[in-house]
Amino acid sequence: MISSARTSLRAPSRQSGIVLVIALIVLVAMTLVAIGTLRSVDTSNVVAGNLGFKQATLNGTDQAVETAFRYLAANLTGPALQNDAKPGYVSSVPATEPNWTDPTDGVWNDALCMNNCQPDANGNTMYYVIHRMCSIGNLPYNGGANQCHMTVPTGNNSGNSMSVNPGIPCQNGECGTPQLYYRITAKVVGPRNSVSIVQAVIAI
Repeated sequence: MISSARTSLRAPSRQSGIVLVIALIVLVAMTLVAIGTLRSVDTSNVVAGNLGFKQATLNGTDQAVETAFRYLAANLTGPALQNDAKPGYVSSVPATEPNWTDPTDGVWNDALCMNNCQPDANGNTMYYVIHRMCSIGNLPYNGGANQCHMTVPTGNNSGNSMSVNPGIPCQNGECGTPQLYYRITAKVVGPRNSVSIVQAVIAI
């Protein structure tokens, strides 16, 4: 007896393709996450770089203040500090407080640009301007109606403060030569438009 085997052939079932759609969605989501991560890392690097440049300009202001102080110390004797020596030194304060953050403010026209405005190794350009804390320029501290912020040198028995009006607290030279106050304003402009402005007030 011969048996015949029958083979049944079934048509392949149609696939709906839902797995492919899900895979594409997952792939797009992973791509977006990767792009977001790269942007976040790039932004963090930019912020860290800007903070580094800002700190470098802030460190540069120390050098500008030190240079200004050396100028005062070198010209302490004699009448040199009684008169304007622009750029860099003004023997009176402005009538109105300048806008120090405005580069177009005229006060920076009196500033000295250090190193002939050549940037240093870090790319920083340094400026400073000294103002004698007096109401009238090109006059001695006790000349005419000039009013200056000053203090009595240490070692006097009359105290450590003086009025801004000349000649009132100490008569006949009993206080000696007072110490006048000077305001040093230093500005450093660095890469990426980073700017630091520092002020120091000293009595000398």
